[in-house]
Order: sequence, then C-alpha cells, then structure tokens
Amino acid sequence: NAGYYGLIRKYKGCVGAIREIHCKQGGEYFCTVGLDRYIRVYKIKEPKPVHQLYLKSRLTSVLMKPDFDPEAEPSKPESGKPKPTEEEDDLLSKPGEEESDDDCIIEEPPEEEQEEEEEEISVQDTKLENLLSLPEHVYKDTSHIFYEFFKQSKKQRKVLKTTESDEERGKALKKIRKQFQDFKNQHAKAADLDLKEPTKKKRKLA
Repeated sequence: NAGYYGLIRKYKGCVGAIREIHCKQGGEYFCTVGLDRYIRVYKIKEPKPVHQLYLKSRLTSVLMKPDFDPEAEPSKPESGKPKPTEEEDDLLSKPGEEESDDDCIIEEPPEEEQEEEEEEISVQDTKLENLLSLPEHVYKDTSHIFYEFFKQSKKQRKVLKTTESDEERGKALKKIRKQFQDFKNQHAKAADLDLKEPTKKKRKLA
C-alpha cells in the first residue's frame, strides 16, 4: 500500500510476535503493535523505530490517521491580533528603560549540590512505568543509577515482554513493583546514613 514491493529490509526493536502493522498509502511511516505491549513508529527507510511507547493494555490492532506525521511540529493557535511593529514596540516601551544583561541574575547552586539534588530526584520521583519503557541498551549501562534494579528485575521484565498470559504478567509486574520499592528504600537509607555519619579526622604521623 505504501508503494514498496518485496522485501525492503529487516526492522529491529520488536520483542515477541507482532499483532498488526499499519501503513497509510503513499506514506513513509508505519506502526506496529505486538505481545511486548509497545507501539512503535518506523520510517520505511530506517531499520530502527523513530518513536516507541509502552502501553499497559494488550495491543491487538493499530490505525494511523491520514495526516499522521510524527516529526511535524504542533501548530500554535493564532490569537487573531497582529504583531506590533518595531516602531510600536519603541512607543510601548517605558521612557528611560534600557536593556541590560544585569536586569535578571540567576544564581546557580554549586555543582556538587546540584548533582546530589538531581540524583535524589531521579531516584525518589522516578516512576516504574518510565523505567519499563527504556531501550534495551540502557538496562546494560553499569553507570546507570538504577542498574542494580535492572539486574534484579531482568527475569520479570522478560516475562512482561514475551508472555501473553495475563496471570503470569500480573505476577511478574507485582514482583517488579516490590523490587522497585525495595531499591528506593535502600537508596533512601543509604542517603540518610551518609548524612548522619560523622566525618573522621585522620591523625598525622609525626
């Protein structure tokens, strides 16, 4: 339907069986859904998906709108008022008002405090659904802050992607939620111990 015939290329990213593929006539994109509960958007000329999203429900079909374009920028609603010209801007500006780089000064915290704050937010405020929708290569990143959790939940994540049984998927998801909460609790305790532990002074040898 898209103007291509025969084998174009092999596409990567899907885990398990694919339930449906849809492509609009003459379009350069197509969508897939399958047992791993991901909806993926592919460009026909590229082997990897340009967009993907994990959905909780079982996916059996997908339909693309006729004007579907994942790379199109959202249109801004027009207010109906014409933009003021440069002369009007000059007239509207207050007399004696001059532009200056010192009008707005934002003080940034030290880098160490900023890193600690970002790490705390990334652990305590991260949602499990966001971690389950990450690309596969992220789970192998040993420097990732959730790497230990990724190791513990590897078996259950595989069940979620490859098993069609709702009962088995429910058990796996329940176990992943417990592992995720245990990891967050351990991280919080470790952070508290670091704050409470007094700094030890080293004795100088004469």
